[in-house]
Amino acid sequence: MKFDIISEKCVLKYDKCLWDIDKKIDIYKYLNPINSEEEKKKFLKEYESGNYYNPQFKYEIFDKNIELLYNELLLIRNQLHKCKTSLFAPYYIKIIDDLVLRIDLFKDRTQPDFGEKVSNLYGNPNSQLIKEAKSNLLKYQNMDEDVENLTPEDVLKIFKIEMDKFGLNWDFEILTRASGKLSVNASLNKIKINASEKFSENKMKRYIFHEIRTHVFRAENGKLQPFLIFKNGFPNYINTEEGLALYVEDKNGLITPGDIKKYSARVIAANCSTNSSFFDVFNELVKYFSPSETFSIIQRVKRGFTDTSMPGGYTKDFVYMDGFQKVSSFLNAGNSIENLFTGKIGLDDVNLIQELINQGIIVKPKYLPFNNIIK
Repeated sequence: MKFDIISEKCVLKYDKCLWDIDKKIDIYKYLNPINSEEEKKKFLKEYESGNYYNPQFKYEIFDKNIELLYNELLLIRNQLHKCKTSLFAPYYIKIIDDLVLRIDLFKDRTQPDFGEKVSNLYGNPNSQLIKEAKSNLLKYQNMDEDVENLTPEDVLKIFKIEMDKFGLNWDFEILTRASGKLSVNASLNKIKINASEKFSENKMKRYIFHEIRTHVFRAENGKLQPFLIFKNGFPNYINTEEGLALYVEDKNGLITPGDIKKYSARVIAANCSTNSSFFDVFNELVKYFSPSETFSIIQRVKRGFTDTSMPGGYTKDFVYMDGFQKVSSFLNAGNSIENLFTGKIGLDDVNLIQELINQGIIVKPKYLPFNNIIK
């Protein structure tokens, strides 16, 4: 395969425009409920009273300009279909198709097949992964949870110090609503911290290697490449993204039995959610965690839903454990971690990446998780 940059001019013409639209839409702000804290209190109260209740989540109303941005996406997609000789056009078209699908989904959460469509975004864990996750839950059933005494403000300060070491300038935001403790949004160049969470001092090094030395480093290396898709993410890159973050943690001796237990619970929650209500999935996992922690695990797979009694789930959470196994297998076979840090790519893209490096189209990564910076 001989790469021809002239054939990519039609893609480069729309590259920045596409990601600017993606940034304006910010689809993930419509994924997390705005009333999660109230519903958590209500659910736990009902649960303690022996009552059956499924949270009723509310969401941010779509921006008034969403239709205009949506139509701009479709126009760009039509133009990219004309890029017949482009290597990258199919990747960009898949990015647009996925974004269009998510807009269509979250604009109308009352669709009869909403649960099925949300479940299909990431699919289901395979039987072997489910079996291993169940085994882990039993094995680590009595593991104590870490004491969490750090505030979001404490984490922000620690993260800023870490980012300053590498001269990285990202925005930070402490959010009043979020599904996880921490998240990295490469498109917005922002690290988000959950305002309602406390953090374990013992886990800070792990957070640094996961969020900064994997997610941020891959984005920063992506900025060095000629296409913005390297910074923002190839189609289906997320399995590799999260699996690689766990691999980096593991190689630094930072994954504890408690972490394995939690990631295993996410696999079970993702699997159960596709055919079960919030309450039923909660009932399955509360024997392994405190009611409060169990709620947080289940909320992650039922986010996006208004009535969580509906079957279906946002099953992304199984990709952590699944991705870890796939990345570990890839790297343990003697493959280099370096190519995985050229940007936010997936394992399926590695051969393409190596070819582009060989032809001098893209550069090797500057930031790596173990020796940090290549000068």
